[in-house]
Amino acid sequence: MDEIQHDVHTQREHNGFQPAEAAEERPAPSEFTSRLADRLKRIDAHRTDGHGNPSRTAALRAISADLMEIEVHVAEAIRDAVVLTPMTCEAIEEYSPSIDLVLRLAKQISQVSQLEMRSSQLDG
Repeated sequence: MDEIQHDVHTQREHNGFQPAEAAEERPAPSEFTSRLADRLKRIDAHRTDGHGNPSRTAALRAISADLMEIEVHVAEAIRDAVVLTPMTCEAIEEYSPSIDLVLRLAKQISQVSQLEMRSSQLDG
């Protein structure tokens, strides 16, 4: 994740984007931070359910949790970058590869979740 954040910051500097003054003054939203921590705990619980269990469903849970965790961190990196950058068409275009990555991860999570549900019906 640090590499993605570094890439976003490097792209921003290369394109001459400066942090918005209002964004620098804005405090980190504690409610969002709390929700993020709760989400990561739920993902970890989902992963724990998948480890140590030989069933197909458990393996798919672990895969799904790994994808969810990656998606959370990439989305967080995008949110951090957006807060520091004035929203222009150029800025949106700059973040497009990262946004596409989040969308691809969401699609993959959805597909694995569907397999997980089908598998749980078969294991059931």
